[in-house]
Amino acid sequence: MRADVVVNAAGVWTDDVRALDEPSHPHSIRPAKGIHIVYPHRISRFAISGESIDGRDLLMVSHAGFTLLGTTDDDFYGDLDSVEVRRDEVDYLLQGFERVFPAIRKFRPVRTTTGVRPTLFKWRRYEDELSRRYRIFDHAADGVGGFVTIAGGKLSMYRLMAEETSDAVCRKLGHQSPCVTATRPLPGSESDMEPAEELARRCGISALAAVKLQSRHGSRAGEVLEGASAGRLVCRCEPLTEAELAYSARREQVRSLADAFRRVSLAGGPCAGATCVMRAGEIIGRELGWSASQRFDAVRDFVQSSWLGRAPVLTHAGWAQEELVQGATRGLFV
Repeated sequence: MRADVVVNAAGVWTDDVRALDEPSHPHSIRPAKGIHIVYPHRISRFAISGESIDGRDLLMVSHAGFTLLGTTDDDFYGDLDSVEVRRDEVDYLLQGFERVFPAIRKFRPVRTTTGVRPTLFKWRRYEDELSRRYRIFDHAADGVGGFVTIAGGKLSMYRLMAEETSDAVCRKLGHQSPCVTATRPLPGSESDMEPAEELARRCGISALAAVKLQSRHGSRAGEVLEGASAGRLVCRCEPLTEAELAYSARREQVRSLADAFRRVSLAGGPCAGATCVMRAGEIIGRELGWSASQRFDAVRDFVQSSWLGRAPVLTHAGWAQEELVQGATRGLFV
C-alpha cells in the first residue's frame, strides 16, 4: 500500500515502527510499566491517596462497580506483546497503601491489570518524573518526507493529539479545511439520553443494566437493544445484555472474547467469566460465523489468558478455588 503521508501512531511500539525505515534512529519512547489491583466492589465512597515505600503517590478510586488500586511505574525492557503482573508488584502496592488504609488486605481482589505507557524518552530521570506530554515528529528533517510520528501522551488527551497530528498531515498535503474536532460530538452524545429508568422499563432490563449500557453508548443505547434478545442478560454480576454483546461484534469490531472484555466488560465482574463466557462465545460466534470448534477454542483461549491477571492476587483460599474450577472443567481446557 502506498500513501502520500504515513502516520506512526503505534504507542509503545513507536520506535519499532520507526526502525522499519530508520534502524539507527534515536529513541522517542521510554516504555514505563504500570499495574492496578482490581476489587469487584466499591470499597470506599471516596478516592483515597497513599504513598509507596519509595515515595510514589498511590491512589484507590472507585469506578462503576469496581475499585482500582494503583499504580506502579517502572521502566520496561521486556516483550511489549507479553506483559505480565508479578507478585512483588502487587505487594509493593499493598504495602504502601495499608499505611493509610490498614484494612486493605482484608478485601479480596478479583484480578490485576497491566499496561505499558508510551512516555517520551528522557535520560537521567526516574520513571515517575517522565513527562506525560506528547510530541509530533516530522521526519522530513531525517530525509523521510512523508512520515509523521505522534509519540507520548495519554488517553485523556487523545482528541487533541489527533487534531494536532491531522493538522500536521494537512500542512504536508496542502489542505486548508477547518478543523471540527472541538465541535463535532462523539458518537452517542448527539442528543440527550432518556432517563435510565425509562429505557429499562421500555426494553425490559434492570435499571443498573440500563445505566451500564448508557455509559458505553450514550444516546444510542436504545438502538443497541433492538431485537428479540434485548432484555436477556449474558451475565448478572456485570449486567450485560445479549443484544449489546451481539451489537459489539456486529458494529464495533469485537473479534474475540478478549475484545468483548475491553469493550463491554464481559467477564469483568466477580464471576470472572465462570457463569457467562460459554454463552458469550455462542453469541459472538453466531455473529461472526464461527464453527462449533472455533467457539470452543475462543472460550478456552480466553479462560487461559484471564488466568494471568488472577494468579498474582490469589491467596491460599483462592488457589483452592482455582483447583476446584480446573477440576470441574477438566478435559475442557487442557
